[in-house]
Amino acid sequence: APVVSVRAGLFGCDSRAQLLAETSGARACAVDADPVQSARLFEILDARSQFENERAQVRRRDGSLVWITENTRIVRDREGRVLFYEGSVVDISEQIEAEDRLRLSETRYRILVENSHDGVFLIKRNGMVGFANESMAAILGYRADELIGTDYMRLIAPETLSAPALLPQERADGSYRLPRHPHAIAPQEGASPWLHLHARS
Repeated sequence: APVVSVRAGLFGCDSRAQLLAETSGARACAVDADPVQSARLFEILDARSQFENERAQVRRRDGSLVWITENTRIVRDREGRVLFYEGSVVDISEQIEAEDRLRLSETRYRILVENSHDGVFLIKRNGMVGFANESMAAILGYRADELIGTDYMRLIAPETLSAPALLPQERADGSYRLPRHPHAIAPQEGASPWLHLHARS
Protein backbone atom coordinates (compact mmCIF):
# COMPACT_ATOMS: atom_id res chain seq x y z
CA ALA A 1 0.00 0.00 0.00
CA PRO A 2 1.27 3.51 -0.73
CA VAL A 3 2.54 5.77 2.01
CA VAL A 4 1.04 9.16 1.24
CA SER A 5 1.54 12.51 2.96
CA VAL A 6 -1.97 13.95 2.92
CA ARG A 7 -4.45 15.83 5.07
CA ALA A 8 -7.15 13.40 6.15
CA GLY A 9 -9.73 16.14 5.58
CA LEU A 10 -9.01 16.11 1.86
CA PHE A 11 -10.67 12.70 1.70
CA GLY A 12 -13.41 13.64 4.13
CA CYS A 13 -11.98 11.85 7.15
CA ASP A 14 -11.84 13.34 10.62
CA SER A 15 -8.33 12.11 11.33
CA ARG A 16 -5.36 10.40 9.78
CA ALA A 17 -6.11 7.33 11.90
CA GLN A 18 -9.60 7.13 10.40
CA LEU A 19 -8.20 7.52 6.89
CA LEU A 20 -5.66 4.73 7.42
CA ALA A 21 -8.21 2.45 9.07
CA GLU A 22 -10.76 2.82 6.29
CA THR A 23 -8.28 2.47 3.44
CA SER A 24 -6.05 -0.22 4.91
CA GLY A 25 -5.72 -3.08 2.44
CA ALA A 26 -7.45 -1.16 -0.35
CA ARG A 27 -5.79 -0.57 -3.68
CA ALA A 28 -4.66 3.01 -4.25
CA CYS A 29 -6.80 3.21 -7.39
CA ALA A 30 -9.94 2.54 -5.32
CA VAL A 31 -10.37 6.27 -4.67
CA ASP A 32 -9.66 7.32 -8.26
CA ALA A 33 -12.68 8.72 -10.09
CA ASP A 34 -11.23 7.99 -13.54
CA PRO A 35 -10.00 4.41 -14.01
CA VAL A 36 -8.38 5.31 -17.34
CA GLN A 37 -6.27 8.03 -15.71
CA SER A 38 -5.44 5.70 -12.83
CA ALA A 39 -4.22 3.01 -15.25
CA ARG A 40 -2.14 5.60 -17.12
CA LEU A 41 -0.42 6.72 -13.91
CA PHE A 42 0.43 3.15 -12.96
CA GLU A 43 1.89 2.63 -16.44
CA ILE A 44 4.08 5.70 -15.89
CA LEU A 45 5.21 4.30 -12.54
CA ASP A 46 6.06 0.95 -14.10
CA ALA A 47 8.07 2.65 -16.85
CA ARG A 48 9.76 5.49 -14.92
CA SER A 49 9.36 4.55 -11.25
CA GLN A 50 7.93 8.00 -10.51
CA PHE A 51 5.77 10.86 -11.74
CA GLU A 52 5.31 14.49 -10.69
CA ASN A 53 2.50 17.04 -10.75
CA GLU A 54 -0.06 14.72 -12.31
CA ARG A 55 -3.67 15.83 -12.01
CA ALA A 56 -6.40 13.42 -11.04
CA GLN A 57 -9.90 13.40 -9.60
CA VAL A 58 -10.52 11.29 -6.49
CA ARG A 59 -13.56 10.37 -4.43
CA ARG A 60 -13.95 11.61 -0.89
CA ARG A 61 -15.44 9.53 1.89
CA ASP A 62 -18.95 10.93 1.18
CA GLY A 63 -18.68 10.19 -2.55
CA SER A 64 -18.02 13.77 -3.65
CA LEU A 65 -15.14 14.46 -6.02
CA VAL A 66 -12.01 16.54 -5.47
CA TRP A 67 -9.19 17.48 -7.82
CA ILE A 68 -5.63 16.79 -6.72
CA THR A 69 -2.13 17.00 -8.09
CA GLU A 70 0.11 14.17 -6.98
CA ASN A 71 3.73 13.13 -6.88
CA THR A 72 4.52 9.44 -6.47
CA ARG A 73 7.63 7.26 -6.64
CA ILE A 74 8.37 3.59 -6.18
CA VAL A 75 10.71 2.65 -3.33
CA ARG A 76 12.60 -0.55 -4.11
CA ASP A 77 15.01 -2.82 -2.29
CA ARG A 78 18.56 -3.55 -3.48
CA GLU A 79 17.31 -6.29 -5.78
CA GLY A 80 14.85 -3.91 -7.42
CA ARG A 81 11.75 -5.38 -5.82
CA VAL A 82 8.96 -2.93 -4.98
CA LEU A 83 8.76 -2.21 -1.26
CA PHE A 84 6.07 0.46 -1.37
CA TYR A 85 4.86 3.58 -3.15
CA GLU A 86 5.61 6.94 -1.60
CA GLY A 87 4.03 10.23 -2.59
CA SER A 88 2.09 13.36 -1.76
CA VAL A 89 -1.11 14.99 -2.98
CA VAL A 90 -2.37 18.58 -2.97
CA ASP A 91 -5.98 19.72 -3.26
CA ILE A 92 -6.26 21.88 -6.40
CA SER A 93 -10.06 22.01 -6.67
CA GLU A 94 -10.17 25.80 -6.35
CA GLN A 95 -7.49 26.15 -9.03
CA ILE A 96 -9.45 23.90 -11.40
CA GLU A 97 -12.63 25.89 -10.77
CA ALA A 98 -10.76 29.15 -11.48
CA GLU A 99 -9.35 27.70 -14.72
CA ASP A 100 -12.85 26.59 -15.76
CA ARG A 101 -14.26 30.08 -15.09
CA LEU A 102 -11.44 31.66 -17.10
CA ARG A 103 -11.97 29.23 -19.96
CA LEU A 104 -15.70 29.99 -19.99
CA SER A 105 -15.00 33.74 -19.93
CA GLU A 106 -12.57 33.42 -22.83
CA THR A 107 -15.09 31.37 -24.80
CA ARG A 108 -17.83 33.95 -24.27
CA TYR A 109 -15.47 36.76 -25.25
CA ARG A 110 -14.38 34.91 -28.38
CA ILE A 111 -18.00 34.33 -29.40
CA LEU A 112 -18.78 38.01 -28.80
CA VAL A 113 -15.80 39.21 -30.87
CA GLU A 114 -16.25 36.73 -33.69
CA ASN A 115 -19.92 37.68 -34.08
CA SER A 116 -19.52 41.42 -33.61
CA HIS A 117 -20.68 43.71 -36.42
CA ASP A 118 -17.69 45.95 -35.62
CA GLY A 119 -14.32 45.18 -37.10
CA VAL A 120 -12.03 43.77 -34.41
CA PHE A 121 -8.36 42.95 -34.89
CA LEU A 122 -5.24 42.20 -32.87
CA ILE A 123 -1.80 43.52 -33.73
CA LYS A 124 1.23 41.65 -32.33
CA ARG A 125 4.34 43.37 -30.99
CA ASN A 126 6.06 42.84 -34.33
CA GLY A 127 3.31 44.81 -36.09
CA MET A 128 1.72 41.80 -37.74
CA VAL A 129 -2.02 41.10 -37.62
CA GLY A 130 -2.53 38.26 -35.16
CA PHE A 131 -6.33 38.11 -35.31
CA ALA A 132 -9.15 39.68 -37.31
CA ASN A 133 -12.84 38.88 -37.07
CA GLU A 134 -15.05 38.31 -40.08
CA SER A 135 -16.48 41.83 -39.92
CA MET A 136 -12.99 43.37 -40.14
CA ALA A 137 -12.13 41.10 -43.05
CA ALA A 138 -15.37 42.01 -44.85
CA ILE A 139 -14.65 45.73 -44.45
CA LEU A 140 -11.28 45.28 -46.13
CA GLY A 141 -12.41 42.80 -48.74
CA TYR A 142 -10.26 39.96 -47.38
CA ARG A 143 -10.95 36.62 -45.80
CA ALA A 144 -10.09 36.62 -42.09
CA ASP A 145 -7.31 34.06 -42.59
CA GLU A 146 -5.74 36.22 -45.31
CA LEU A 147 -5.22 39.07 -42.85
CA ILE A 148 -3.33 36.92 -40.34
CA GLY A 149 0.38 37.62 -40.59
CA THR A 150 -0.12 40.81 -42.63
CA ASP A 151 1.94 43.88 -41.69
CA TYR A 152 -0.65 46.22 -40.19
CA MET A 153 1.06 49.37 -41.50
CA ARG A 154 0.72 48.05 -45.05
CA LEU A 155 -3.06 48.13 -44.58
CA ILE A 156 -3.07 51.85 -43.81
CA ALA A 157 -3.70 54.19 -46.72
CA PRO A 158 -0.52 56.28 -47.32
CA GLU A 159 -2.25 59.63 -46.72
CA THR A 160 -3.15 58.64 -43.13
CA LEU A 161 -0.01 56.81 -42.06
CA SER A 162 1.25 59.45 -39.62
CA ALA A 163 -1.14 58.86 -36.71
CA PRO A 164 -0.85 55.04 -36.47
CA ALA A 165 2.90 55.26 -36.97
CA LEU A 166 3.22 57.30 -33.76
CA LEU A 167 1.70 54.58 -31.57
CA PRO A 168 4.79 52.29 -31.26
CA GLN A 169 6.97 55.25 -30.25
CA GLU A 170 4.39 56.41 -27.71
CA ARG A 171 4.37 52.94 -26.16
CA ALA A 172 8.18 52.95 -26.06
CA ASP A 173 8.03 56.32 -24.28
CA GLY A 174 5.74 54.85 -21.62
CA SER A 175 2.44 56.34 -22.77
CA TYR A 176 -0.64 54.14 -22.48
CA ARG A 177 -3.26 56.55 -23.73
CA LEU A 178 -5.96 54.98 -25.85
CA PRO A 179 -5.50 56.35 -29.35
CA ARG A 180 -8.67 57.38 -31.13
CA HIS A 181 -8.10 58.71 -34.60
CA PRO A 182 -9.73 58.33 -38.01
CA HIS A 183 -7.66 56.86 -40.77
CA ALA A 184 -8.22 55.14 -44.08
CA ILE A 185 -7.59 51.44 -44.55
CA ALA A 186 -6.49 50.28 -47.98
CA PRO A 187 -8.73 47.38 -49.09
CA GLN A 188 -7.86 44.82 -51.73
CA GLU A 189 -9.72 46.82 -54.33
CA GLY A 190 -11.91 49.89 -54.57
CA ALA A 191 -11.94 53.10 -52.53
CA SER A 192 -10.32 53.15 -49.09
CA PRO A 193 -12.98 53.03 -46.34
CA TRP A 194 -12.57 55.55 -43.53
CA LEU A 195 -12.53 53.96 -40.11
CA HIS A 196 -12.42 55.41 -36.62
CA LEU A 197 -9.79 53.41 -34.75
CA HIS A 198 -10.04 52.67 -31.03
CA ALA A 199 -6.87 50.87 -29.91
CA ARG A 200 -5.30 49.70 -26.68
CA SER A 201 -2.42 47.49 -25.59
